[in-house]
Amino acid sequence: MGIQALFGVTNEAIIENIKLRNINVSAPFCVSSLVSHAFGGEIRNIDVSGASIIRTSFGADISHSFFNGVINCSGHAGGFVGLSSTGDISYSYTVADMSGVSGIAFDFSGSTGATFNDNYWDSTVSGISTGGVAGEYESLTTVQVKNSANFSTWNTGVWEFVDYPDFRKFD
Repeated sequence: MGIQALFGVTNEAIIENIKLRNINVSAPFCVSSLVSHAFGGEIRNIDVSGASIIRTSFGADISHSFFNGVINCSGHAGGFVGLSSTGDISYSYTVADMSGVSGIAFDFSGSTGATFNDNYWDSTVSGISTGGVAGEYESLTTVQVKNSANFSTWNTGVWEFVDYPDFRKFD
């Protein structure tokens, strides 16, 4: 099991308010920038550019987070989280260029049982426009992602909408 990430393996950890820029992680398999394997816990208010946020989530609750970057992987990969077997993922989005994936490129997540609520991915950048589920994780074009009207249920105390949605607290 590869554990290349800032946090290799977490168990019931609370990880919040982190901003990572220009992350480049290389390995002969799919890797992530923040957490390789998250067993439970909470991950929230995460802003990452470079490598995807989480490789595998086993019950972690993930919210108010976003990823912007290129996914290069010799296996299967998700634009936001590679695989999420359980847990809740909400109010998050990804702008992931999936052109570097040689296996199956999943839209938002290669999920097998997580609960999703109000998540999005930029289909113009990813090249993947199908596969979403309304109200859970949905495809939006770049123009739609930059339109705050598409995020009417998101907390404007957390998010601001100038270009792409961004955190107020990180400014």
